[in-house]
Amino acid sequence: MQRGFAIRITRAFKTISTTAALALAELTPLDLKVRKVQALELTKLTGVSHLLPCDTILECPTPLHKLLHPATRVSISVLSPSKDRNYTPTYPHALNIYTDGSKLEDSSVGAAFVAFLEGRQTASKKYRLHSFCSVFQAEHLAILKACSWASSTYPNTYTIIHTDSQSVIAALENRSNTHPIVTQIHTLIHAHASPTLHFTRVKSHTGVVGNEAADLATKSAAAMHSTLAYVYFPMSFVKSAIRAEHNRIWQARYESSV
Repeated sequence: MQRGFAIRITRAFKTISTTAALALAELTPLDLKVRKVQALELTKLTGVSHLLPCDTILECPTPLHKLLHPATRVSISVLSPSKDRNYTPTYPHALNIYTDGSKLEDSSVGAAFVAFLEGRQTASKKYRLHSFCSVFQAEHLAILKACSWASSTYPNTYTIIHTDSQSVIAALENRSNTHPIVTQIHTLIHAHASPTLHFTRVKSHTGVVGNEAADLATKSAAAMHSTLAYVYFPMSFVKSAIRAEHNRIWQARYESSV
């Protein structure tokens, strides 16, 4: 069925092979599309994928009935940074916690936070995630761990959580976000009902001491051989893996038909 469309798109002769016509028309073979949908739906149903090791689990959205009641959902406080280029986003009399997450070239993933109080570093915590996890997950895990640590160690101290990720801030500002780590952060903030916890975004690689320290700690965390702090893979990784597998199959078909 695709052959006719491919020939019309490319305006090729009818003697052209189906594989070549589809390649020239940049149309994915229908059987591969069907297999992709099947693999995605099977992953959603079972929570595992044949493309990934058995020690990983699908990261599923938080069910709506487990979210906080709409009337009690958290609205996080985001401080606006100064537009001054020489501005250093550190609050002298607050507990400043810088968080970060990164993924190295070898696919190792790490998250970390570094805390400063009255200009002195008071803590540095590192966490290693599974290699199939994303930077987005690592950034959120770092904030979750930072919030948990601050709430238990300095419960009554004015606290600023610094992150260089705009997407993380946007996710946290969404009161109905169903991402499991974001949900945990919202629940944690609500449980402590602390008006002293605030967030702000700091520009990365601009010489901010706390942010640079968090960046180094994150890379160190990714290279550690400690127990994994997070093993849930995102659906985006499965989609990428399926796409890569089908591209290999399509490439093999094309080469065998030449």
